[in-house]
Amino acid sequence: MKPNYRTLIAIAVLISISALFHLSTDKVADSDSFYHITHAKIYAENGLLFSNFPWVQYSAISRYQADIWYGFHIFLMPFIYFDDPTIGIKFAGIFLTSLVLILFFLIIGKLNVRYPLFWAILLFFSVPDVHWRFLMVRPHILTFIFSILLLYFLTKNNRWAILFSALAVSFFHLALSWIVFLIIGAVLIAQAVAKSDVKFISAAYAVIGLAIGWLARPNPIGAIKLAYIQVVQLMVEKLNSVPIKFGAELKPGSNWTVLAGEIAPMLIIILLGVLFWRSFVKRNFRSATFSHSAECENVAMLIASLMLTTIFGLITIFIARRSIDLFVGFGLVFTALSWSLFRPRLKQLNIAAMLFLAVLAVNTLYFANIYKNQALSATALKKSALWLKDNSNNGDIVFNTHWDNFPSLFLWNQKNYYINGMDPIFEYAFNKSLYWKHYYIDIDGIAIKNNLGYTCPEARSKCPDDKLTEIYKVLKQDFRAKYIVAEPKRNPKLKEYLEFDKRFKKVFENNNEESVFEIL
Repeated sequence: MKPNYRTLIAIAVLISISALFHLSTDKVADSDSFYHITHAKIYAENGLLFSNFPWVQYSAISRYQADIWYGFHIFLMPFIYFDDPTIGIKFAGIFLTSLVLILFFLIIGKLNVRYPLFWAILLFFSVPDVHWRFLMVRPHILTFIFSILLLYFLTKNNRWAILFSALAVSFFHLALSWIVFLIIGAVLIAQAVAKSDVKFISAAYAVIGLAIGWLARPNPIGAIKLAYIQVVQLMVEKLNSVPIKFGAELKPGSNWTVLAGEIAPMLIIILLGVLFWRSFVKRNFRSATFSHSAECENVAMLIASLMLTTIFGLITIFIARRSIDLFVGFGLVFTALSWSLFRPRLKQLNIAAMLFLAVLAVNTLYFANIYKNQALSATALKKSALWLKDNSNNGDIVFNTHWDNFPSLFLWNQKNYYINGMDPIFEYAFNKSLYWKHYYIDIDGIAIKNNLGYTCPEARSKCPDDKLTEIYKVLKQDFRAKYIVAEPKRNPKLKEYLEFDKRFKKVFENNNEESVFEIL
């Protein structure tokens, strides 16, 4: 069989795997995809230079009128032309997952690693979080693959490809641009250790590309401020133990389930890579001196990928488990290259590798099935959103009780404005007092006194009476809200109060799953 046919067959296999898992459920892996594809629709309707975003009234995003995911929203525009937007999300997901797996397969092949299809499949089934994140329609998946490409091109000194890869990282997801500097530093150190020429000019191309990706958007100054809030301010608030709500992926992966089910399997793979590399050096280069440029490049990539997988492994454990995809990606590059250099000829070792992949796949699919059962229905809050669209005025503000309600409501109804969406840190950065008033309503931590409901404008375990603020006044005056959307199962205390207080009129309910109250 000719190599080009093998490549085509491998690509077909990876596309099939992607389609199989995306279409295995009518649910979506993450509700953020609703927001992203709707923002792409906004650009299609208003032009690529449209930067205003009034749909989140009490968020730093509306204040700075910028988009840190600008490139990703442009990328999604071909997928908005479906009568049912959830179909577009499915097609976008298949395309994204296929693209990342195919590019990873091609990179491994370019490194002359044997069985590149094996390594691409191993990436997909490596650990549950990576598998599930690869099924999301979010910009991080593009950040992942362009980070791997940047590492490859930096070690190969392909300057224009370096510029494009760094540009793509900041263009698609500005808040993760700091990854470019980590990769540059790792490669420069690795080149020095490998006794290769340290390519400072290549590093300069990466910085230039990053800057172009940042500037190639409406209002880049506002965008960099939002990126600062999402990365630096959030980190500071987390270190200060401020109880800001955020997704589980932003929590440290130091609990036993993550360590045993996610971190441990990759540590075994990386350890095998270290053993292969050590055996290779002992067998071929006892002096650790490399005379050929290709050897120096491979060694530099080995060292850099090992450094990066170590860094992102520590970030995963101690800061945020969302870094696990980069921990896994760089770890597999290191192990694959080590395997290739060592070139084990024992058939038993190859059989052991396949068995290990099977064990990983079983572990991954077990947890992925749990994630799938917890995934969001594509029609979540659709009925409430459509009722509001049909019965409210343009620009009426809807108090979305939970920050994660916004993507679903926004998908089906762009006629109304909402309180906040995306990360809660953006609401916190906009106005701390408003954030806390919203926070206690969100967590169903309201106080009932003299038949009136109250919330608190400060972070307190028990709010003193002189600080309590009446919920009706908070919604009507502070947030200027016309409606409030509540989920009775998540906020039973709030729903009971809203039904009791005659200043709130229930105008819609869907099987006790969601309720809409008009604020009179």
